[in-house]
Amino acid sequence: MRQLKDFYNEMRRCLAKAPLFVLYLDGFGYYMYEYARKKGVIPCMEEHFLIEPVCSVKPPVTNPAMATILTGRLPKQHLITDRRGHVPAVPTIFGEWKEQAVCLEGDSVIIRTEILPRLHTARQGKSADEWIFQSALREIEKDTRFIFAHFHGIDDAAHRFGPYGTPSLDEIRRKDEMNGEICSRFKGQILLISDHGLYEKEQPGDHGCGYREDLTAVWGKRR
Repeated sequence: MRQLKDFYNEMRRCLAKAPLFVLYLDGFGYYMYEYARKKGVIPCMEEHFLIEPVCSVKPPVTNPAMATILTGRLPKQHLITDRRGHVPAVPTIFGEWKEQAVCLEGDSVIIRTEILPRLHTARQGKSADEWIFQSALREIEKDTRFIFAHFHGIDDAAHRFGPYGTPSLDEIRRKDEMNGEICSRFKGQILLISDHGLYEKEQPGDHGCGYREDLTAVWGKRR
């Protein structure tokens, strides 16, 4: 199985050849992907991407995992080991592409890098992810070489309703529709990555213990 730290070099290989769009779907575990695929709610991913599992880091939570994606290093090297860490001890991929990259983020800075992320909040009846999507389309029109878009909606829904709940499936469907629009407009390479999955508890979903459900994330490459 691939390791999350290897995604960094995959991004670098792609950027050396063509413009790159990274679809970062927070909390979209591989077992959630398989469930959504069987339910028929991700036609774009099935049509446009080669999807495989990827092993996250321990603990499989966003801050250490995102730092690993951006640095190619494990938590013991970048020194972000829990949800409280924000500043990696090593450079990120944005250091190589400062003038040609944009990082589209939710309502707060998760990992501090060499570029400032563009933050988006829910407003005017639209979620932060919907605003991120609109920003992504504008960056595509501007021919930005490296677009890194961090969508949080799947993780938010899975925490509240469980990873296999109907609202989570609906959120996965919405992200698939957005991805389909991005695929139709972006002419370079597109990579899809997630940071962790979630496992079911008596109530909503959770992650961080290193069970197979939360440790196994998703890696995808446009066909």
